[in-house]
Amino acid sequence: MCVQGWSTGLTFNFSGGSTDSSGQVFQDGSAAWGYIGEGAKPIGQGNIDVNWHGTGTLFVPTAEGDWFAEGVVYGNHQRPPGTSVIAPIHVGPSEPPPPTTCSTVAQGTAPLATGQPQPWVSGISATMNGACPGYWITSPTGTVNSVGGAPFLGCDYVFGAYVHLDGCIAGGVTPPINGTVIGIVRTPDSAGYWLAASDGGVFAFGDAAFHGSMGGTHLNQPIVGITSTADGKGYWLVASDGGVFSFGDAAFYGSMGGTHLNKPIVGITATADGKGYWLVASDGGVFSFGDAAFRGSLGGGPLNQPIVAAAAAPDGTGYWLVASDGGVFAFGAPFLGSLGGTTLSAPVVGVSPSPNGAGYYLLGADSAVYAFGNAQYLGAPTRQG
Repeated sequence: MCVQGWSTGLTFNFSGGSTDSSGQVFQDGSAAWGYIGEGAKPIGQGNIDVNWHGTGTLFVPTAEGDWFAEGVVYGNHQRPPGTSVIAPIHVGPSEPPPPTTCSTVAQGTAPLATGQPQPWVSGISATMNGACPGYWITSPTGTVNSVGGAPFLGCDYVFGAYVHLDGCIAGGVTPPINGTVIGIVRTPDSAGYWLAASDGGVFAFGDAAFHGSMGGTHLNQPIVGITSTADGKGYWLVASDGGVFSFGDAAFYGSMGGTHLNKPIVGITATADGKGYWLVASDGGVFSFGDAAFRGSLGGGPLNQPIVAAAAAPDGTGYWLVASDGGVFAFGAPFLGSLGGTTLSAPVVGVSPSPNGAGYYLLGADSAVYAFGNAQYLGAPTRQG
């Protein structure tokens, strides 16, 4: 028997195609015995797998040291039974894994139709795919662009095309969504997302389950926000009049529906455990429900521009409010920077925290992405028109 390729994965070549043999592995005088045959068999600290042609691999432990392997061949057509070979094995330090290469290419349904009036985009949701950060960006027409480590999982309606779960297919036969897409929220494991439309429609992709919607139901005011429960098995929609609609395991904790508001509601964001939520108005007013603690607001205070979006810190300590001029207002959550006082090419329309809450992204109506804290800028959707 000859032995080749000694390493943490050791290859055994059996001359003559023998498939019946035995082997031993030794270290520091202690022996382990294993049978080498078809299929994987345990052999002390490792496994031997031999195929029909008599080639197998022994996976030895990662522990460093000098090992010895002894093999005995039975029924070999070119060697007499009982032929054995002893060969040394040296297991060195484990090599570090190769560095992860993360994509910074935007992919998805189609370039943004920048010939259309702004906003060209309407929502952003950040994720972490292994070691690779990323984010999804959606548009009012339902296109979804995946940037960095965010996997593209499907979209709803793009340029007259009906969309199936496996992507956007041109020349579709089903009418488009009745409203415009106003936001996107990911599932906890980042393997799915929901799009919400102004008419109350909800569109689920990847492992995001559809739990119901307000599509086809009369609404006093349009839907302006969506947020999900901690386990991803439910979500809430909020309308501009403060009405809250719960689906799946999302419990109803109250709303501002039927209550006089100084300014309309522009967003909803859930607590870390999913047992409460905050509603945010365009004047900076914050309304807390369930276990959502009130950390402060801008209601009644002067604002250069209205609040357009809000996001909760992933650890539940607080929340951020974002104005259309890029101003960021932190309550209980860390302030990591803003665009307030900066000349922008287009107003800000969305915000998403990085998964660990040590950063956040702002989204401009022209698809520009601004990163703060540990949030990494990875690119923006391509444009046409």
